[in-house]
Amino acid sequence: MLEDRDFDYAYVFDRTHILASASDPGIHVPTHASLPDLSSLRPGHSVVRVANKYMEVIRPIMQGGQPVAGLGL
Repeated sequence: MLEDRDFDYAYVFDRTHILASASDPGIHVPTHASLPDLSSLRPGHSVVRVANKYMEVIRPIMQGGQPVAGLGL
C-alpha cells in the first residue's frame, strides 16, 4: 500500500489509541496530533486535516452502523 508516492503513512485507531500503523522508511506517524473523535466520523465522508506538515485523510471504520475505529492516511 505504501508504495504509492502520495502516501507516507497509514494508521488505524480506536477511541483511545493507535491500533496499527505503517509508514515509508524514515517517516513516522505524527504523535502530537490528537486522535479524531470517532462519533464525529460519518460513513461516506472524509475528514481532512494537516498534522506535522502532512495532509491527512481520516475515514471511519463502521460496524453495525456505528464508527468503531478510524483509518488515517
